[in-house]
Amino acid sequence: MPKNKDTAELGPLDVQIMKTDELNQRNSVLDLMIAFDYLQSFSLDTLEETVMRLVENSEGQISTKSALEVASHVATNLFAPIYAQINPTTLGSNQRSVQIARKYGERLNRGNLQANALDLLVIGYPSHSFVIDRQEAREKLFEVVQNASKMEERLAEYLRQRYELQEQTVVINLTQKVITDST
Repeated sequence: MPKNKDTAELGPLDVQIMKTDELNQRNSVLDLMIAFDYLQSFSLDTLEETVMRLVENSEGQISTKSALEVASHVATNLFAPIYAQINPTTLGSNQRSVQIARKYGERLNRGNLQANALDLLVIGYPSHSFVIDRQEAREKLFEVVQNASKMEERLAEYLRQRYELQEQTVVINLTQKVITDST
């Protein structure tokens, strides 16, 4: 194995939950929280934009207070059906999952995380599959980032070979079963 070859990947602490009515598909618990944050921001923007337009377009005939009352009614009626679809139990469960990820991160820290790195690892990356490279790990996440030792490299190679062998065995067994079942 070449020296200093980066063969590992680090990703965020993104808790995954099973998708409803889908086999072996998962979503991030952050999906609902991000959607909720977006809706909140969008509804506030809609409220503000409606107030501003009502005041400007009325050329002073509508007070800010009256415009706010109308805009509140518009925003409430527009977004209430969307907010009604959010299950508070699901939202709470997702928040609890994020807290669990944070607690695991605290336990794994061992003093090597930079300030705010745990928050970044738990909620700061766009997806579960986001790969954090060595440079970013050094600059944003960990105080110490080092190359694997010779022993760690040998162990990783051994595990990789075992995994590949296991994967081949499963394919062979599945193929044999298909041939046996179809005859």
